[in-house]
Amino acid sequence: MNSPNLEIRLQTLERQMKRYRLTTTVLVLACVGLVGIAANAPKPVSDEVRAKKFVVVDDQGKEAAHMSSGPYGGILKIQNRAGESVVVAGPGEKGGKLMLADDQGNQLVKVTVDQAGGQLVVQDQKGQKQTITGLAPKRDEK
Repeated sequence: MNSPNLEIRLQTLERQMKRYRLTTTVLVLACVGLVGIAANAPKPVSDEVRAKKFVVVDDQGKEAAHMSSGPYGGILKIQNRAGESVVVAGPGEKGGKLMLADDQGNQLVKVTVDQAGGQLVVQDQKGQKQTITGLAPKRDEK
């Protein structure tokens, strides 16, 4: 693989990551906005809602999103109209994880972060994977 081809592929991956970050930010802001709207509803509302699982359904009663607890903390799953999980975010044992899938539920982008650093895995429809790994900066010990 020659250097210009690698550079083009890296630039393409960077553009895709920017789009995925924007999408994730919009989804998180939408969730926060929905919670804010629900908190300001004119109906009597309790100060706190506690549950092990929170399910959002659409107008037809199909599940659209889940917020639940897992072994390492909270998990957010967002499904498409077909019921496939297309966004999954939550903690791992020592960091965060994010998965993005196509409309059939095929996991195409995985981001993991832990104490050692982060990893981005992008897979195309043919199963070819591209991995970018970053190491965490060394901490000064005092």
